[in-house]
Parts: sequence; C-alpha cells; structure tokens
Amino acid sequence: MKRLFGEDIQIIKKELLDNGAVGALMTGSGSCVYGVFKNRDEARKAYNNLKKNYESYLTMSYNRTNGGHYDK
Repeated sequence: MKRLFGEDIQIIKKELLDNGAVGALMTGSGSCVYGVFKNRDEARKAYNNLKKNYESYLTMSYNRTNGGHYDK
C-alpha cells in the first residue's frame, strides 16, 4: 500500500468534502482518513466515486437511541 504524506491527506479530505461529506478527518493514529455524511445515499455516492482511486469502505455508526440507524 502506498504511504501517504500530509499533502496526500489534505487532497483526500478535500475529495471527501467535495463528494458531500459534512466533515473529513484523519484518525488519531493516522491509519485512515474518513468522511461523515448526513445520510446513507450521500455516503454511497461518495464511496462509489472515491473507490476508483482509493482503498475505500462504506460503514455506518451505531446509535442505540434509534435502533442503530443514523438516518430515517
């Protein structure tokens, strides 16, 4: 896997934001860059765009108050 540098991370964060993320950050350990989306559909669109150039995963947070789903 290609090693990423500060400039690469900024580019990926910008791409996440350009693809609809409301926020984009790098994990504290620096193992990944991730975006937070308002809903599943926007996240899926970004995933489909970004997986062409990056190792990408589509995940979901778990929230006990609404049965585990972050959108309605």
